[in-house]
Amino acid sequence: MSSGILVFIEHKGGGANKSSIEAIVAGQTLGAELQQPVTAVVLGNDVSALAQEIAAYDVAKVICATNVKLADYTPDAYADGFQQIVKQLDPHFVFLTHTYQVRDFGPKLAARFGKGMISDCIRASVQGGKLGFTRRIFLGKLDADVISDGEAPVFATFQTGAYRPDQAKKGSGAPVENVSVEIGDVRMKPE
Repeated sequence: MSSGILVFIEHKGGGANKSSIEAIVAGQTLGAELQQPVTAVVLGNDVSALAQEIAAYDVAKVICATNVKLADYTPDAYADGFQQIVKQLDPHFVFLTHTYQVRDFGPKLAARFGKGMISDCIRASVQGGKLGFTRRIFLGKLDADVISDGEAPVFATFQTGAYRPDQAKKGSGAPVENVSVEIGDVRMKPE
């Protein structure tokens, strides 16, 4: 049975994107309401230092998914690597940042599970035992409340600024699990 919340940690140059910390806040907030553990996922080749940094937050664990083909971002490689983590952990929710990178590979990832992605959310809340998301539509003139079908995994992206990174709760040091993922043939950047 699916359970838990996976949070994607986007990074560049060894540092986490600020919106990734905001996604951790979303996971922590909703994880507490739904009594679901939060797991952070870092994809890359040599990202153990970043994984240790993320482990300082109040999360159940950090998955450090590695492969040499993840050294530089490509949508196929990231979708391949993250797909394996989602299959292995079978989370109920997958929270991602709403950045250009996620908008590039996120829909591909969700489609591999036969799911859509609730994108550009500005908040989420538990309503009648179900998780509801609010997103802006018509260039921010209206808010739309969206409730997923509830079948796992539910993919959602959060707009930058939807949650405050300074509200991320620190923990006592979450365990870091290193996982080697298989990546199919992807076009690498020319050297």
